[in-house]
Amino acid sequence: MAISKAMWWRPSAGSGSLSGCETSRRSVKSIVVVGKRGPEFDQHLGLAFEVLLQSDPARWKADVPMRFRLVSDDKPLAGALVKAIARDEPDTTLTARSGRNGEVSIRLPKKGVWLVEAVRMAPAPKDVDADWESVWASLTFEIP
Repeated sequence: MAISKAMWWRPSAGSGSLSGCETSRRSVKSIVVVGKRGPEFDQHLGLAFEVLLQSDPARWKADVPMRFRLVSDDKPLAGALVKAIARDEPDTTLTARSGRNGEVSIRLPKKGVWLVEAVRMAPAPKDVDADWESVWASLTFEIP
């Protein structure tokens, strides 16, 4: 899948017809609640690319979108495709794009375990033996 993402992104960068090599990384995070929850249920960990949960899952309502924020190298990432997938319905994917401040809202229709993910594609750093770099960020959490 990372290759197809690179193939999709490369034409917009003017290099769609060139051959290329891709490297990838993952920034994976899970929120696990033990005991009483505090006001800070998700914190920025400083990962290369990170999904932050802005809405408290314990206050979930079916008609209110959950809010997330994408942070890439400590800066908001706008325009990224964000996917939400329920563990018990992996073939159903909800999608939205992050806004100017890296924020995105997705209405999660039910309780349960959710995976929220996004990918950042960019030219690879000069010290890496590749043309492109994909960084995959994911966050898992449960709406109780």
